[in-house]
This record gives sequence, structure tokens and C-alpha cells, in this order.
Amino acid sequence: MSILELAAAVTAFIAPYLPSLLKVGKFVGEKAAEQTIKMGTTKSLERAGELWNSIKAHLTEQTGLQDAARLVASEPGDNTYQKAFVKALVKLLENHPELSPKLIQAMGGGDSVQKVLADHNSWVEDVSQNLSGPGTQQVKATNDSVVIKVRQTRK
Repeated sequence: MSILELAAAVTAFIAPYLPSLLKVGKFVGEKAAEQTIKMGTTKSLERAGELWNSIKAHLTEQTGLQDAARLVASEPGDNTYQKAFVKALVKLLENHPELSPKLIQAMGGGDSVQKVLADHNSWVEDVSQNLSGPGTQQVKATNDSVVIKVRQTRK
């Protein structure tokens, strides 16, 4: 995975959670932060928190990243703001290559999984799976299944 791909994946994952994550950083006092973390118990929020904790350790040296994070937090769905965050995150990852494996791990690891599943009166047709790096590709159909034109490639 390239630095740009990693930065884009992190941005897409973390953007919806940045408003909450940035508010945690603004609270004064440990109790307020603990309460906010307790409120968000989903696995996705936990992963977003891990990503953010890895990134925010470098915010003081990357002011562009801090500014971009605030913009994304103000409008998480704005593509222009997300692109600015990606660009700033790429710069951070170029300066701190040791951070990339931490971010990959926080998003669930480096192994990719591609699945196409169909069940009962199943039908799978004209599927392409292209995988780069480690991981698994799977096409599965059960019961009254038909599988036609499946291409799986690994780079």
C-alpha cells in the first residue's frame, strides 16, 4: 500500500469521527474525556480513536495537518477538506515512515479480504477481484447457486 493510498484510507475512515475526537482533545480534566470515550463504544469509533491518537502525537510539528483536521471536523463529508487532510497526512507519513505500520494495524492490519457471497437462490456473475499484497479472495455461493465469469488476480 502506498503512502497516498494509506493516507486516503485513514482519511475516509476517520473523517466521520473527527468532530467527536477533536472535542475530546478540547476537554479540560480527565473525567470529561473518560465520559466521552465511554459514550462511544463501537469498534469503529475505537479504531478511529487509535488512528487519531497515533496522528495527534505529531500535530504540533505538522500545523497543516492540525488545520486540515479542524476543517474535516467542521464538515466531515467535504471532499476538498478531506483532500487537504490526505495531503497533510502524506507529508507526515513521509517524515515519519514508522507511523505507517501503526496506522495500518489500527485499521485492522495489512491483510486484505475480498469476498463475494450469495446465498439461497444465489447468482454471481461477472466479478473481478484484484488484490495487491497479502490477503484472501473468496467467491462463495450456496444452495441453487450459479457462478459465471469470476476473475481473481493478485499483484
